[in-house]
Amino acid sequence: MNSQVSARKAGTLLLLMMSNLLFCQNVQTLPVCSGGDCQTPLPELFDRVVMLSHYIHTLYTDMFIEFPEVLLNLILSLVHSWNDPLFQLITGLGGIHEAPDAIISRAKEIEEQNKRLLEGVEKIISQAYPEAKGNEIYLVWSQLPSLQGVDEESKDLAFYNNIRCLRRDSHKVDNYLKFLRCQIVHKNNC
Repeated sequence: MNSQVSARKAGTLLLLMMSNLLFCQNVQTLPVCSGGDCQTPLPELFDRVVMLSHYIHTLYTDMFIEFPEVLLNLILSLVHSWNDPLFQLITGLGGIHEAPDAIISRAKEIEEQNKRLLEGVEKIISQAYPEAKGNEIYLVWSQLPSLQGVDEESKDLAFYNNIRCLRRDSHKVDNYLKFLRCQIVHKNNC
């Protein structure tokens, strides 16, 4: 039964890869607009630019996956760069009387889990690449002045942007770690 499931998965993967290959090949042959005069109907134009965008993304992805150690250091840098924004978020939320306790509690939990994640990523780097030198270059957070804004609306917007950025970065880190686990641990057999 497991061989049937594996065969179906392999067949589905092969079909997906072939369709992606055909999809990407079509991108190279279809100009967005021929001769600079764009009389292409809007739906078709959207189809072409979406295919082109996907093709470019695929090329970037192919380049990106060639550097797992660099990607691990990028993850480390991102996770480390969260320390100050998380501290400012917790401190700032604590000063807002209307801030629900659940949000403050969640922010404190994220700060604690971030420390654990940082330790884990550092251990992965030391085990996967023992010869690697530490990357002490971390991203700098420059939004502190906006959290100290004069009016409440500016502060609220700054807190929202801070949370949005942290959420976006955490999604990147999550995806990068899953990708690297597949690449390093499972030898791309995921």
